Amino acid sequence: MPNNIRKGGVINYYSTLPPEVRSYFSDLPKLLSNFSSSTALIYVFAMIEKAMNMTLYCGIIKLHSTESNLTRNAIEKYHVTRDNYKKKFELLFGIEIDLTALTNLENSEKVRDKIMLGNPSNDQERFKAIKEALEFSVLFNDQVYNKAGFRPFGSLQGFKGAKKPLKVDTTRLILKGLGFNIQ
Repeated sequence: MPNNIRKGGVINYYSTLPPEVRSYFSDLPKLLSNFSSSTALIYVFAMIEKAMNMTLYCGIIKLHSTESNLTRNAIEKYHVTRDNYKKKFELLFGIEIDLTALTNLENSEKVRDKIMLGNPSNDQERFKAIKEALEFSVLFNDQVYNKAGFRPFGSLQGFKGAKKPLKVDTTRLILKGLGFNIQ
């Protein structure tokens, strides 16, 4: 990917994204037009983190038929770090996060971290980071869809289907077995 990406390149790339990903990041064009590239990058990461948490939530419910309220509580209490997310994803889905997707995410996280720590970065770095984060979103969406039948970067309406959830006690056992702290 070229290092001299500009705002127009990000906007053009955004327009080529699958419809569900464009819809998920619907505020990005306005942010790119009206605010700093730092603001746009922070927005993209807030949305990525939301989707990654929803991936765990939806994955547990879809793949293990757990009860939704207890599952939501487990996810809300789970302290997510970069490393433990990868391990939890692998445990839950039985696959590692796609290496290309992960590389894109890690590259863009470096620029996001600079912003969050008050270190200097320039527009080109930030625009490149936004594009790489969007590339991650597309690849991650495809991977999760191929494994579990839902797209975390999109509408999750009807993600679990008509399957009836397990009882709360059984859900509690499954969540504990997956390493979630459940009372």
